[in-house]
Amino acid sequence: EAELHIVEGAGHSYDEPGILHQLMIATERFAGK
Repeated sequence: EAELHIVEGAGHSYDEPGILHQLMIATERFAGK
């Protein structure tokens, strides 16, 4: 199973606000929070 999130205005760097936000959401979901 997979999810696709399109982050508007994002490039290739993990520390861009939109990408970082989605990474934090995914990390919290994997951690069970």
